[in-house]
Amino acid sequence: MALKHKIAMAGFTSKKLAEIVDITPNYLSQIVQGKASPSPIRAQAIIDALSARLGESFTIGDFFFDVSVKKNATDFISEFG
Repeated sequence: MALKHKIAMAGFTSKKLAEIVDITPNYLSQIVQGKASPSPIRAQAIIDALSARLGESFTIGDFFFDVSVKKNATDFISEFG
């Protein structure tokens, strides 16, 4: 499911989610539109915020289709998470 849809389902405004994951609303908008790729830490922070709010478990691959984002995040989480 699209990241934008999950943000809405979670009841977050873009501004609130951006604040929670410590990025600007503009940067979050770029991520949602596929114009920017988040760092592994930010990708996981977005997933954690949505998972907590929706009571579901998500993975990097559920939202981030850019192979480098998924690989970097997966490697990072494996090593440090």
